[in-house]
Amino acid sequence: MELIIDFLKVIGGVSILGYLSRLMAQQVFKKNMADYQGEITKELEKLKLQQQKNFKDFELFTSKKHEKYPEMYFHLETAYGHISSLEGNVEALTFENFDEEDLNLHFDELKMTSFDRARIIKLWRNYEGKQSAIREIQKIGRVINYRRADEKWREANNYYYFNLLYFSDVVSKSCKDLIDHQREYLNFLNPKYDFISSEETRAKTEIKNMIPGIRNSVKTEMQKELRIE
Repeated sequence: MELIIDFLKVIGGVSILGYLSRLMAQQVFKKNMADYQGEITKELEKLKLQQQKNFKDFELFTSKKHEKYPEMYFHLETAYGHISSLEGNVEALTFENFDEEDLNLHFDELKMTSFDRARIIKLWRNYEGKQSAIREIQKIGRVINYRRADEKWREANNYYYFNLLYFSDVVSKSCKDLIDHQREYLNFLNPKYDFISSEETRAKTEIKNMIPGIRNSVKTEMQKELRIE
């Protein structure tokens, strides 16, 4: 009988230990689950914040693109306007009905230096030197206009590199192509070259004829991307 009682005690003790073990295991499992859920919640919050940041970055990028493309196009077209005006059907002033006051107004438009103004006025006052004065005005005007065109080209070129981050590969390539061709064309129009060879003339004409197509490509690609977004 005592043997049976002892046996029951042992069985009871084992049962209690088993129960306690299961209880502890459940507690550990619950704690692990709570920790795991807490980690998942933290990761989800991180992902949510990152998603919000990505969305804001995309909004900013798209907004900047809508700002930068028109500005880039404006600079490219402004440069083209100044460069193309250096050659072609440009009506030259004859100065036939000009007096000194008219000349000074024209000098103001050209932003001519005081030295050149004084030199030309001196020639103008001498009847025999008037034609020389006109030739000097035209020569200086060509130089000043070339420098303006060069300045506008540099503004377009600088804007391109400063904002390249916002341009797609296609638009970037088209803009760079136009900038490079405008530079080549402008180099041929430098007034310091009084004469260029027939080979250079053909090269200049070829580049000049390519520019309208590249301009159209830039415009088309920009419009396409801005419409999509």
